[in-house]
Amino acid sequence: MGENYSQNSISEKEENILNVQDSGKEVCRSLKSRVEWVLKIYPESRNDDRLLAWLLWKDYYPEAFEKKGVEDVLTLEGFKKLPKSYDIQRYRAHIQNKLGRYRSCDVVQSFRDTQQQDWHDEMQK
Repeated sequence: MGENYSQNSISEKEENILNVQDSGKEVCRSLKSRVEWVLKIYPESRNDDRLLAWLLWKDYYPEAFEKKGVEDVLTLEGFKKLPKSYDIQRYRAHIQNKLGRYRSCDVVQSFRDTQQQDWHDEMQK
C-alpha cells in the first residue's frame, strides 16, 4: 500500500490488474493483484474477508506456515510476516465496489453496507 502513483499510472495499474484473469498466479506481485486473483479462483472468498485472507496467505505466503504432521500451522512469527488482513479487506472492497468485479452476494453486500453506515454514524458522535 505504500506505493505512490500518478493518476494516469493508477489507471494503467488497475488495467493491468484486470488482466490478471488471463494470466497465472505467478505474475501477481502486488497485494492488490493477489487479492483479485484469490477472488477470481475462490468464489467463496468474495463473501468472507477472513477466508479471503487465509486463502491468500496460504497461496502466496506458504513460508509463513510450519508443517506439524499433516497440518500447516501459523505461528506468531509467521503471522508477523503476512500482509495485514485489513489491507486485504480494503483491496477487496476496492475491487468489488469501485471496479465492480467479483462481487459478493446481495445479502453480504447489504450487511457490509449497513456495517459501514453504522461505523460512520458511530464515528460522528
